[in-house]
Amino acid sequence: MSVTPPTTPDFPLPTDSPEDFDDKAYDCFPYVAAAATNAYANAQAAETAATASAGSATNSANSATAAAGSVDDAAAQVTLATAEKVAAQAAAAAAEQAAGLTPDPDFGMVISTQAILNLKTATFTAVVGETYRIDTSAGGFDFYPPAGMTQGQVFHIIDHAGTFNINSPRLVAGSYKIMGETIDLILTQKNQRRTFEYAGATKGLEF
Repeated sequence: MSVTPPTTPDFPLPTDSPEDFDDKAYDCFPYVAAAATNAYANAQAAETAATASAGSATNSANSATAAAGSVDDAAAQVTLATAEKVAAQAAAAAAEQAAGLTPDPDFGMVISTQAILNLKTATFTAVVGETYRIDTSAGGFDFYPPAGMTQGQVFHIIDHAGTFNINSPRLVAGSYKIMGETIDLILTQKNQRRTFEYAGATKGLEF
């Protein structure tokens, strides 16, 4: 608590008589004591403020550390999901081979469970086996099928924002046919989900 010194007294001067000098010096004692108390109180307040600031800095550092840990955890989960997908495909291929069947790279293919990570808001080229959430809320755009698809391979799309009927995306077929026709496909149905499967050169992409 801050202490306010009393009214400033007359300080003793070298020109004062001995009696006046002693009297003035005596009158100064309460002022000096109050000023010292005030300085001490202010120092304590400054120390408390500094301690609080240090605590806030520590809390901020802890929050930053926790946030960094969350990012690391999310990255680890994505890595684990990818590893599990690869392991499932390898196990399926081994089972197929053990059964005496001709190995098929798509046998046991796991449809991606990471669709939300494949959110697309602009032109992209799909990858075999992946699911894409296409968001056309800001406008329609083109997308392309995977290159070099072989018979039986698939990819998937979802109308993420329910806006295909307003801003329609277009599947640009390129070298593929779509349902046996040399065309591009404009998707106009709201909230639709499509699986595109390559059925060979004659039929191309089917859905």
